[in-house]
Amino acid sequence: MRLVLSASGSRQQVEDDASRIPQDWSFWVRWYDAALEGRPLNLDTLEKIALIPAETWDKGPSEVNCIIAKFQEGYDAGAVTPLAKASTFEFAFDPIKHWMKLIGFESDLKSIDNPEKVAAFEKDVQELLEQLEDFTDYARDALGGGNQRSPVLSGAEKLAEELRRACDRKEIRVMALIQKGAYFNGFAQELDAEQVLGPTLARMLEDVIDHVRRVSATHLASGLVRLGPLKELELGERSPAEVLARIKAAWKTVEGEAGSEFARLSPEGEAAFNAMLDDLEELESLIEAAPTEAREQRLRKRFAERVGAFASTTGRYVEKGKEHAPKATNWVDGLIKNYKRMQSMGDIIEWLEKIFGGGPPPV
Repeated sequence: MRLVLSASGSRQQVEDDASRIPQDWSFWVRWYDAALEGRPLNLDTLEKIALIPAETWDKGPSEVNCIIAKFQEGYDAGAVTPLAKASTFEFAFDPIKHWMKLIGFESDLKSIDNPEKVAAFEKDVQELLEQLEDFTDYARDALGGGNQRSPVLSGAEKLAEELRRACDRKEIRVMALIQKGAYFNGFAQELDAEQVLGPTLARMLEDVIDHVRRVSATHLASGLVRLGPLKELELGERSPAEVLARIKAAWKTVEGEAGSEFARLSPEGEAAFNAMLDDLEELESLIEAAPTEAREQRLRKRFAERVGAFASTTGRYVEKGKEHAPKATNWVDGLIKNYKRMQSMGDIIEWLEKIFGGGPPPV
């Protein structure tokens, strides 16, 4: 007997059919969902399934599903998707203060791993910071003190804050630098600079953007590769407000379980996650107020990328902190396993729901 899934059947029908059969049909439900959404499951696993001998298939679903489960267990245990690796921060346990602190990814620092490269990096960062601070001072005067802040000015200020950290090499957060540089660049591209800032400041903004790109390409190339999968994310028909609500609900659960199911975060770590939430809230507001469909679509794309970054960073924190969480249960093991498999926005939403919808087992 083979399982045949019709494209005309609903997901609920598949789950209902599966629930009436004693074997584990979870793989087939996931495969069906992925097929409907146009996203493949792990290709290595699919290739192994395709090579299962015909005589094994003829033995029935019990035999086949057992073999597939072993394939999937092997994949779950070791594989990490590129999207799951797109964390903004790396985490390490502080044995003195008993919390997870933020650190840089060692692989991202390879381009500045000797004194000569460090000196060149520090010089470029310092020059960029000075140029950015000059621009923000002039732009603040040009834009005035209105209640509504300019996204490009906010982006410039947040990038400048991260650059100040980078002036001390012990606090280089490559992914944060790249992301904040990309956000600043995106807001700048959407701004009618000459009309809003005037021709002189518009040219100054172009010079700053060029400098950001040069610094990123020269010193942060490996981090740019790590962030690549975020650019493939799409919201589809999902409401940014609903996605943001799910993220907030999930993070509330994480905060509530810190020191129990999850390791405690350092104050700096908490501030970093809150800053990411603030960025998402700001983008959601901009999407809601977008004057044109084209601008709305650009903002939705950026929102999707930031959702991916938040989910990947949260997953990394949960994974790295598990051995330091006082009361971590199998629920956390399941979260880590599913985080490592994330490949799409659908996977991210499902993972967030496992956090705030499932929760740890009752005591």
